[in-house]
Amino acid sequence: MLSGCALCVVELVDTQYDSENDVYEWHLDNVKKVKAFSVKGKLNFFEVDDALIHFIDEEHRNAQTVKPQAADISTETPVFPQMSGMPKTIDNVTIRVKDDLEETITRKSKLRIAAACFSIYAYEELKKSLSGIDELKFIFTSP
Repeated sequence: MLSGCALCVVELVDTQYDSENDVYEWHLDNVKKVKAFSVKGKLNFFEVDDALIHFIDEEHRNAQTVKPQAADISTETPVFPQMSGMPKTIDNVTIRVKDDLEETITRKSKLRIAAACFSIYAYEELKKSLSGIDELKFIFTSP
């Protein structure tokens, strides 16, 4: 698992103690991805130099507002770096969830999906792959 890197900036909305599982739940909002950078963690909350934080969405927005010269225009598909031990970045354009699931699902797999929805069209596309799995747990992430 990747450690020692900052991956996002969030707003901490609330914390709650789950006595049944003896854990604290952190309720986050306004999650913004940042370009990963090394950071030495500490116990409790701590400050990180703002100069190290580069928001991915902001860089993308800024790149769209600047009109490149004809020679600078690139038709290449953007490549997102994969970090060892971290989940893949799937944008459903260059890398599709369907394709990744078809590659990784095997007979007797146990699949867990957390998403806001799962359409009948998505199920139809994955029907063959899903028919051989042992277990599927779907967690709805929004009401």
